[in-house]
Amino acid sequence: MNVSLSGTAIDGSTRIYAEDIDEGSYDDCGPIALKTRRTFADTLCADAYVALVTEGSHDELSDLTFFTAFELETFYFNYPWEAYNQYYHEFVDGWFTVNGDGDPVRAIFTSEKKAGNSAGGYHLFSILGDYVDILCCDVQDKVVLELWVFDDANMNGVPGDFDYVWGRGDLDNWLWDYYGCYNEEVKSDYFYPCLPECGKMWDNHNICWLEVLVEDKVPPVCKLPQPEEIYCNDPRIQYLNNLNDVEDPCVEYADLLDELFGGSAEDLIEGGYVLDNCVVTGECVSVDDDRDECGVGYITRCLEFTDGQFTIECCQTLWVTEHHEYIIGFPADKEGECRDNILDTCIYINEIGCDLLAIKVKDEKFTATGDECYKIFRTFEVLNWCEYDGQSAPVVIGRDVDGDGVPGDEDVWLIRRPGNTYIDRAGTSSKNWTQDLCGNPTLPSETDGIPSTSRRFWDDKVRSGNALDINTNPIIDVTENNNWGRGYWQYTQLLKVYDDTAPIITVEDIDTCSYSSDIAKNCPVTIDIPFTVVDDCTPNDVFVKVFVDGVERTSKVTGTAPNFVIEDQVLGLGAHLIEVHAKDGCANGDIKTFKVTVLDCKAPAPICINGLSIELMPDGAGSGMNVVWASDFIASEIDDCSGIKGYAIYRSDDTTLADAGFIPDVEHSSIAVTCADFNPSNGGNPNGVGGTVLVRLYAIDEAGNFDFCETYVLVQDNMFNLCGVAGPGTIAGLITTEENGPVEGVTVQLSGQASQVNTTNLQGSYAFTNLQLGYDYSITPVKDNGYLNGVSTFDLVLISKHILGVQPIASPYKLIAADVNNSKNISILDLIALRKLILSVDTEFANNTSWRFVDASYSFPVPTNPWSQGLPGSEEHQRLGRCDQQCELRSSESG
Repeated sequence: MNVSLSGTAIDGSTRIYAEDIDEGSYDDCGPIALKTRRTFADTLCADAYVALVTEGSHDELSDLTFFTAFELETFYFNYPWEAYNQYYHEFVDGWFTVNGDGDPVRAIFTSEKKAGNSAGGYHLFSILGDYVDILCCDVQDKVVLELWVFDDANMNGVPGDFDYVWGRGDLDNWLWDYYGCYNEEVKSDYFYPCLPECGKMWDNHNICWLEVLVEDKVPPVCKLPQPEEIYCNDPRIQYLNNLNDVEDPCVEYADLLDELFGGSAEDLIEGGYVLDNCVVTGECVSVDDDRDECGVGYITRCLEFTDGQFTIECCQTLWVTEHHEYIIGFPADKEGECRDNILDTCIYINEIGCDLLAIKVKDEKFTATGDECYKIFRTFEVLNWCEYDGQSAPVVIGRDVDGDGVPGDEDVWLIRRPGNTYIDRAGTSSKNWTQDLCGNPTLPSETDGIPSTSRRFWDDKVRSGNALDINTNPIIDVTENNNWGRGYWQYTQLLKVYDDTAPIITVEDIDTCSYSSDIAKNCPVTIDIPFTVVDDCTPNDVFVKVFVDGVERTSKVTGTAPNFVIEDQVLGLGAHLIEVHAKDGCANGDIKTFKVTVLDCKAPAPICINGLSIELMPDGAGSGMNVVWASDFIASEIDDCSGIKGYAIYRSDDTTLADAGFIPDVEHSSIAVTCADFNPSNGGNPNGVGGTVLVRLYAIDEAGNFDFCETYVLVQDNMFNLCGVAGPGTIAGLITTEENGPVEGVTVQLSGQASQVNTTNLQGSYAFTNLQLGYDYSITPVKDNGYLNGVSTFDLVLISKHILGVQPIASPYKLIAADVNNSKNISILDLIALRKLILSVDTEFANNTSWRFVDASYSFPVPTNPWSQGLPGSEEHQRLGRCDQQCELRSSESG
């Protein structure tokens, strides 16, 4: 059976009568009576049952709110508890005393076994009666209900009661004897020390039971109070950030929300705003703060209430309305010198209500009509984002609000109050605002209150109708009932600016370097020349003119005040005069000159002869020496912007060269070599007798710039044997390209009277020493590696153009290189052989070596056909002594 709480009984309980669960009980002998009782599953629900039965008063229950049969036996009745439990129904409507103290106590429960389950444990039962109450605490629990059916066994006409049997003759005596009652005094409504009670006869009864599932189908109902609207400047919320910015506004702002919305969830339940047939609890579950940046909008708090079965959500909305109250101070007209901060003006803003004021300032400059330099009409626009409708034009505040015929002579104050806007002048009256815009203006005494219908203002004068009450202290021009609410205001201030101070030009002399080699144009440099023109009054109207060496270059000036640049000036070596003219918008001018000096910073690049042999001469002391001059190593003249001052020569191992401040001296124009440079034991050539001395040749120009090239001196003692070393003969040489570039790694073979092998060094030089004089020698160079070095597809193009006659190869050395297959002519076969090499089909030439060599002294009879007379590939020396210095070969790389 299912039972729903209906709320028709006390505290939302449902009352079930015995007749409600009767399915047709009867007795064969006569009428019946129905009684019922219920079980309790827990102490909580028993507590609620006690409160219901006693209508909330527990005091009269004393300690018998809950009891067991054992407690009855021990503390109250002093007889076996089984006897009480057998006749518990006697006390359905009865009262009894505890320990004989005379205080009446009503029994609420009894503890016994369930019907039909004598072996089971004890349960707490309600006292048997006409009905039982089902409570909210029973929801979703199964409650056992027992139905007791009584007959009228004692035949007194009332089923379900007892009757005394004494006084009925034999039956009375039989009961008296059977029960062992002792005297008439104990024949009463109280307990007796006999079993069963003496003289009573009960009606017969039977018991059935069922389980009832208790349900609650009535949800709580709430009708919460709606808070009154508040202004956005309410001190409780005006400076409060958006409530949604915290993690849990229900917790963070609990006290504030309770104050704004009329109490907490518990307060609203106690106040009767939430109704339910059972006990209801509630809590705040969400807060929605939908106020805009002006603090206007609404705040919604939602509460959740539950009776354990149903949960409902009820929300309250607090509307936050706008409140506009602010003060704007517009400045009076000004005039004065520009440099006295005349252009700096103030505007005063004070936001009292919920307003966001934005200021826009626009200057319009006009040519002066008087003795001032110029005029500025400075327009202030103040827009209240919390009030402006987004489309209306601004309200223009007049410049002569006090009506004295002198516009702009005083600061003007705009005072916005809820419902009205007022304008006041700055003056000396106690009811005027003070003229202290840039300071800290304070509100004057408002003893007369905010001006309204009386049109009285913070001035001591009153308007008469539409006319001004003109006197020594005229009132402001105020419009009656001027409920201005646009939130967009405009006022114009006039500034008269005087200026007799010239702009300030700042320039500095400039030294710059030239690295040009264009001597014909005096080695020029392209430079940007900066300068500044500072003017406090009319920086945007500054006009400049620039002259470079007397020639106007204004068109080259870029930039805006104060920073300007003369761009892309091409200046040659030497000093150049720059003249800057500047004039401001008030016709004040200044002129400054300065110099730009272009310095020659490019060092000369000397070209050295690659090695020089020198024979030692007797020094008069039994040894040998000679002098090497710097000029001996100059391969060609040098072009320099400042001109060459001279040359200097130093040994490469001279330690002074490593000094940080080393500067070569043109007076150091030679070095001496001796036998110490020739003898191998003193650091000579490791390949034999004879010494190599590394030297640096410095070129110095007139500007003091210098650079060097490094070469060597080959010291020889062939003629006089001054150094005492046998075998004075030497053959040395140099192998270079057609462009005089040294060729390193060439194997040079010496044959004839002696056989030696040497390899050219980084400078392309070789030397054979300790040779006997008077004999014939031959040298043969060989280099056959690095086939692809310096070879590219562009070589194919050049050879093709030569074959087609489009662009013939003019150099005999390049013709030899183009003859890839060594056929003594240039054809398509050479192209094929070279392409195979580039594509890595071949790794070398089949009939040619990678390098070919020709005596440098050889003159080609037919330069366009270098093979016409054959190619001299080696150098022969007959009777060593005739060609005993430096011999040179020219090389050509095949391909």
